[in-house]
Amino acid sequence: MQAANLGERMTLQLDYREVFRYANDSMIIHDAVTGEILEANEAACRLYGRSAEELRSLPVGALSVSNDKYCHEVAIRYIHIAARSKGLFTFEWIILRSDGIEVTVEGNLKRIQGGDRPLVLAITRDISERKLAEQRLQERSRYFSELIRNSSDGVALIAGNGMIEYVSASLIGIIGVPARAARGENVFNYLHPQDARIMSTVLAKARRRAVASGTFTYRIRDRAGEWRHHEAVFKNLLHDPAFRAVLVNFRDITTRVRHEEQMREREQQLSHYARLSIAGETAAALAHEVNQPLCAAVNFFAGCRRRLNAGNPDLVEISAALDMAQQELERAGRIIQTVRQFTSKHETSRKVHSLKAVFSGISSFIEIRARQDTVDLGIRMDDDALVECDEILIQQVISNLVVNGIEAMDGQLDRERRLEIVTALRGQHIEVSVQDTGVGFPAESLEQMPATFFTTKPNGVGLGLSLCRSIVESHGGTLSFQHVRPSGTRFSFALPVL
Repeated sequence: MQAANLGERMTLQLDYREVFRYANDSMIIHDAVTGEILEANEAACRLYGRSAEELRSLPVGALSVSNDKYCHEVAIRYIHIAARSKGLFTFEWIILRSDGIEVTVEGNLKRIQGGDRPLVLAITRDISERKLAEQRLQERSRYFSELIRNSSDGVALIAGNGMIEYVSASLIGIIGVPARAARGENVFNYLHPQDARIMSTVLAKARRRAVASGTFTYRIRDRAGEWRHHEAVFKNLLHDPAFRAVLVNFRDITTRVRHEEQMREREQQLSHYARLSIAGETAAALAHEVNQPLCAAVNFFAGCRRRLNAGNPDLVEISAALDMAQQELERAGRIIQTVRQFTSKHETSRKVHSLKAVFSGISSFIEIRARQDTVDLGIRMDDDALVECDEILIQQVISNLVVNGIEAMDGQLDRERRLEIVTALRGQHIEVSVQDTGVGFPAESLEQMPATFFTTKPNGVGLGLSLCRSIVESHGGTLSFQHVRPSGTRFSFALPVL
């Protein structure tokens, strides 16, 4: 029985030595007092690039890079710490291979029973690739951190109650407030009161899962107390356990908003100037048109006075004459009102209009201008559609194209002066075309106009086509033209229909 137990113990010892020898991790047995290397497995030989005999002959410091942090003295201190400890002592180390290559390793020291002398087992594994990956990750993290901090865009996580859970470091460059100061604050403390309702609506819908994503604009107060315009894209992550917030990407668009406001103001000024210019050119015709109803009304009043002075007046006749005088005065008033509306400076206001209704507001003005120059005017409003537009600006486009067409026929005989205005539906757009029988347009395309302010008239100011093009494109439409044979030009603009 004793012989059998002895055989089992010998077999067990042999198995442990085999495990030690062929283990995947590097294993070295040290003397717990001197640090001397007593034994090394094959993995240790591969790691250090030395044989087991070489390892046993070298002091532990010879296997290190030998600087202040990784040297013989520090290695001996670690071995002593492990020898006194009952647990596992873990550390990182940089070893020096026999070929001079430095390798970062992770080490574990553990005291083991070794008979008469205390021993320490050192298990190490190569973590150089892992350290390189961590270094690259840290570098990319620093890169993206710098990128976000210096970005013109910002990122924020807003809780369902409006609390700012996170905001990127770029906030300091956007509104001048440090990100750490904004975290934990309520976003409503920064928003314009009128725009706070927008955020409140977004958060309410997000809580109900009624919205997944979207965009909105708002005003936010910067550190100097100035209101800045922001544009934001959001995604509802309130119900995602990893976030539980609304993710908001935002950017400052104050410069763009102010530029758009300046462009709108400039457009209004140019439009007002062009309308005054056209009204001035047609002043004689307008005077003639207003003079006719006024003279007619005067004649009716004079007739009534004569009948009253003659005695025994016919009250029915006088009443009819007064009615006709009133109609003539009302006609004169409508003409004057049309001109006042056309030439007045107004704020841009886009509403849904019928194109025919837009044209009817300028039709009397066009008819007056055509009669002044003895132009045969043809109007075919065959198609109609609803468009979202500024009524006065679109009337401006029509009147400019009409006046251009009429003036292009100055050198033509009276019988050859023909202007046609036609509407036609073209898919999702409605097109208005103005065709004349004049001398034609010199360029082959609008892009060939030599300057923004372009004119073919000796006394023109060059506002017409430039203004038309700007107005039409601001409405999402297009302006084009084509030459008509044998003579003439057709200008057309198309607006998207609702």
